[in-house]
Parts: sequence; structure tokens; C-alpha cells
Amino acid sequence: MTAAALALRVASGLFGAMWLFAAAAKAADVLPAYEFTARVVPPGAATAAALGVAVALEAALGLGMLLGVLRGFVPTVLGLAAALAALWRVKTLHDGRVPCGCFSTFAEGTVDEAIVRNLVLAGIAAALALAAAASDRRQRGGTSPGGS
Repeated sequence: MTAAALALRVASGLFGAMWLFAAAAKAADVLPAYEFTARVVPPGAATAAALGVAVALEAALGLGMLLGVLRGFVPTVLGLAAALAALWRVKTLHDGRVPCGCFSTFAEGTVDEAIVRNLVLAGIAAALALAAAASDRRQRGGTSPGGS
């Protein structure tokens, strides 16, 4: 395994751990995430269903990345984009200073802080997705974007 491939694998594991931690935190202490989700969809059964789906997707994404079943970073970029859409909805309809519930009470933060964090993480994941694609091309004998 090349150093670049190892670095991408470690990064994938770190993102996987982040997704798994987010899902586990919400499962362990659901109230902050439920309160956030109730600002995105109508309270009640819709909130419970949306939160259940979100936690299941976070857990699946986390496990998939940790176990190496999911390759690449596009699913993380998409997951962060979905989270950003929900965060932005809450920010525009309510207040950016409300708790985001992203990691429940284990790593509290506001919607405004979560937007910044998720933008940074999405940028890192997008850069890693491009690096992984370039690495795959080189391994297949293609050229890098620079032509070498």
C-alpha cells in the first residue's frame, strides 16, 4: 500500500468514526437531536421518523467507512450537504444560536458553529475525494490532472 493510499484509508477511518460517534451520541441522548429535528420537520411522528433515518444513515456510513466497505469520500460530502441543508433551514427559520444536536450533549454546539464545522469538513472530504480519484487513475495507469 502506498503512503497516499494509507493516508486516504486513515482519513476514511476518521470520517467513519465521526459518523459513528454522531449516531451513537444521538442514540444515547436523543433529546437534543429530537429538538433540532423538530425545527426541520413537523414535531411528532415525522420528527421521530426523520431522526431515526438520520441516525441509521450516519451509523451505516460510519460502519461502511470504518470497515472499508464504502470507498471514497463522496458519501461523506453528500451526508454533510444534507446536514448543512437542515442546519441552514433551522438558521433561517429560527435562530443560528440554538443547539444543533449533531453530537447530542457529548459535544454541544450551536447551529452557526455546526454550519462552519460542516463547511470545513465538506471541503476536506471533497479534497480527499479528488485525491482518491487521482490516486485511482494513477494506479490504473492513467494520468494525473497535471498530465504527469
